[in-house]
Amino acid sequence: AAFSGSAEGCAPLCVTQFVDSSTSTDGSINSWQWSFPGGTPSSATGQIPPTICYNAPGIYGATLTVTTTYGCKDIKTITPLITVHAWPKADFCVTPTQAPITNPVFNFCDL
Repeated sequence: AAFSGSAEGCAPLCVTQFVDSSTSTDGSINSWQWSFPGGTPSSATGQIPPTICYNAPGIYGATLTVTTTYGCKDIKTITPLITVHAWPKADFCVTPTQAPITNPVFNFCDL
């Protein structure tokens, strides 16, 4: 079993570039089982998985299990593979909340 594909970005992050590069020297691969903990969908079958989306910030991995026509299996897990960052939260304060018309000066602070 072998595969590649990684991504990094802000949530939600959807990944389309998982690529199977598995090989077999005896028989041919006829089954692919993908696992994407924390992703949606969290599992898939087939050589090319669908788009996997990660909605929560975190570091995620993936697992591929391949099976040959003779029933031989191999598993490959890669962690970390996907890094999802949280969006920053912008906020500020203003003082005073009301200023007199004769002195309309406001002060801002970063929160």
